[in-house]
Amino acid sequence: MNSFFNQTDHRPWEMPQANCSMYQHWHDLLFAHWPMDAKVLSALIPDSLLLDTFDGQAWIGVVPFWMSGIRGRGFPAVPYLSQFPEINVRTYVTDGEKAGVWFFSLDAANRIAVHVARKYFCLPYYHAQMECLLNENHVEYSSKRIHANMPAAEFQGNYAPVDEVQIAQKGSLEYWLAERYCLYTTNP
Repeated sequence: MNSFFNQTDHRPWEMPQANCSMYQHWHDLLFAHWPMDAKVLSALIPDSLLLDTFDGQAWIGVVPFWMSGIRGRGFPAVPYLSQFPEINVRTYVTDGEKAGVWFFSLDAANRIAVHVARKYFCLPYYHAQMECLLNENHVEYSSKRIHANMPAAEFQGNYAPVDEVQIAQKGSLEYWLAERYCLYTTNP
């Protein structure tokens, strides 16, 4: 199984030749999705992007998890800065060639990381008070946005695996949702 995660032949385009700029590991991830009216979502994304659909259906996702080992290329992980919970709300878009992700919001429990992501990556990050606890066989997750002068947002959930790990089959909704290697953003 582990060898699959080191393969790149399933990707829809070649890996970039440039070295990566960041490293991070995701843990205890929930990938929750709901079908949405395409007209509603289309109105919320930039005109330069097209809403991507699966069998004509648009989707919105809520993805809570925690990250570790976050660091820039050539830098060591720093204890406070390199591990924290995050939750994102997303939909799926394309620029006409490459399928990707559009983030409506990304809340994180690290004020410095939020500042850096907003300033240098033009991503809609918000500071939040968060907790992600692994409790026996399930995850207890809570998030409450505390970013000054921003809309309120809260999430609470308990989740656990319901089956063995499986590789998403090409052509399935799971594959369509997960095999995204591009994110889009706009400069403010």
